[in-house]
Amino acid sequence: MDSRDSLIISLQNRIILLEKQRKSDSTVLNLTTHTIKETQSRLTNLEKNNDSLSKSDYISIFSVLISLISAICIASYFVYNVIKKKQILRRQFLKGSWASEGDIINPQPMPYLSFVIDVDMDDGEITGTFYPNNESYPSVLSVNGKLRLKKAKVQITHISQGKLIIMGMAELKIRGKLLYWKTISGDEELFPKLSYTWKTDSNPDLY
Repeated sequence: MDSRDSLIISLQNRIILLEKQRKSDSTVLNLTTHTIKETQSRLTNLEKNNDSLSKSDYISIFSVLISLISAICIASYFVYNVIKKKQILRRQFLKGSWASEGDIINPQPMPYLSFVIDVDMDDGEITGTFYPNNESYPSVLSVNGKLRLKKAKVQITHISQGKLIIMGMAELKIRGKLLYWKTISGDEELFPKLSYTWKTDSNPDLY
C-alpha cells in the first residue's frame, strides 16, 4: 500500500468517526479542524515526494478533497443547529411581561418600565405593549422590533388621528436572567436612560 492509498483510507476512517460522533458538537469541530490540517500536510508531502503527478495521483487528490468537503459540511451542519437552538431559547426567554419597579436592594431609575413582549419563533420579530408610568402620556403604546442574537432594537409608537407617532427607541440586551434597557431616543419623562428589567408574573393588561 503506497502513501496515497494510506492517506485516502486514513481520511475516510476519520470521516466515519466524525459521523459517529455527531452528537458531540465540540468533538466534531475538533476532529474537522485536525482533518483539515492533516490533509494540507499530507498533500504537501505528496507533492514533495513526486516530481510529477500521474493520473492516479490526481484521482487520489480528488478523493481527498471530497472527504475534506464532507467533513466541513458535517461540522457546519452542527454549528448551525447549535446557533439555531440558542436563538430559539432566547426568543422564548424574551416573551412575557417585564418591569423595573420593586427592587429594594438595587432600585432602578425612574420612570419605571413596564412592558409586555411577544417574539415570533421563526424570524425573531418583536411586537408588544408599553405602559407609560406617567399620566401625561397615552396609557398604552406599541412596541416593535427584531431580536438579533442577544440584542434587539425596538421602537415605541402611538397612533393618533390616523398618524403614526414615534415616541422613542431603545436597545434591549439579554444579560443572564435580566433584560437591559438603553434608551436611544425619547422623552426622559417617559423612558429612563439606562435600566434593568426582570420578568414579572403579572400582566398590566389585567389592571
